[in-house]
Amino acid sequence: MKKNDNSIKWENATWDGSRIAQLKNSLKLTPKQRFEALEDFSVVNDWFSHSLKITHKHSST
Repeated sequence: MKKNDNSIKWENATWDGSRIAQLKNSLKLTPKQRFEALEDFSVVNDWFSHSLKITHKHSST
């Protein structure tokens, strides 16, 4: 029986399996794609940081 490419990969359904899948996918990225991802993470981090500052200002009043 041939394995269907669209089938669910149940080994990725656990915490460990998910982490391994993430690492395997990240290893497929080119260095340029990795730097772009880091820049995107930095933007998201800045947004969250700014959002938390606003939330804390409003909750302290």
